[in-house]
Amino acid sequence: MFLFADTIPAVPPPLPPDYAMFIAVLGALGKLVVLSMMLERGLAFIFEHDWFVGATTKEVVDPTDANKKKRESYIPGLRGFLALAAALSLCFGYNFDVLSVIFGRTEGTWIGIVVTAFVAAGGSAGALTIFQGFLNISKESREGMMAARKAEMDAALAEAKAKKEKAEAERAEAEARKKVAENQVARIAPAR
Repeated sequence: MFLFADTIPAVPPPLPPDYAMFIAVLGALGKLVVLSMMLERGLAFIFEHDWFVGATTKEVVDPTDANKKKRESYIPGLRGFLALAAALSLCFGYNFDVLSVIFGRTEGTWIGIVVTAFVAAGGSAGALTIFQGFLNISKESREGMMAARKAEMDAALAEAKAKKEKAEAERAEAEARKKVAENQVARIAPAR
């Protein structure tokens, strides 16, 4: 069927160990970001529901403006503890340990699962920060690359402007020489 089917290996060659490790860590960090987002959005449905807000908070006068009222939790940090409990149950239930993947272990450890759960409970912003840091695509590095590109473009623009000014100066000098030569020829020509 294929012209060169006999030259294509049936099984692809194995990946180099470092590359395979990179892909495994990338996959684990991607799963961590997805888990964090799912926890954040799933728990937001509960945390923002009227019955949860009514059951866990009380209305108090805003200390900055006596005419306004704000909600204050009966148990400060309750949402964080509930998010951690949900993350711990998911991470232990699925034996999800990002640290084991990063350090090349085949089995998850309880400390790795707990650390993974803490990061997942912290929300998607924290997980995305770790993911971006691993790939070196953080906001600071992107801004640094953009600043470097801008500086490069500014330097190229300044160089082009300098070349243009030099060419204009050379042109003006050539025109001045031409006028001097024409004036000399004009003085010599009538004398003949």
